[in-house]
Amino acid sequence: MALLDAAQGRFRAANPHSLTTGDRAMLFVRPERVEIAQNGAQQQNAMSARFLRRDLEGPFSNLHVTCEGVEFSIHQTNVRTTDYAPDETLTIHFAPEAAVVMAEGTLSDD
Repeated sequence: MALLDAAQGRFRAANPHSLTTGDRAMLFVRPERVEIAQNGAQQQNAMSARFLRRDLEGPFSNLHVTCEGVEFSIHQTNVRTTDYAPDETLTIHFAPEAAVVMAEGTLSDD
């Protein structure tokens, strides 16, 4: 595991390429692994984000949020009620094992 400091906060994620302190890195999290915290519960790898919009795709919803100038998508099934207002502040989070850090500028099949 590695700790990554970014404009959006400090995150813990898998470090399969053994990056070391001081290496520039990117953090990857699949949109279906990002969740919205309920009732202010404290979560690992959490950040405040501003809700932008919801796009429906059959049985799925894609929620679009922004944090520190970066737009994120959250992919979830339509079973949940997602009545968020534009510009509403949400706390989004993901599990450390759901994310991976990689050297900045590289692509991977991981």
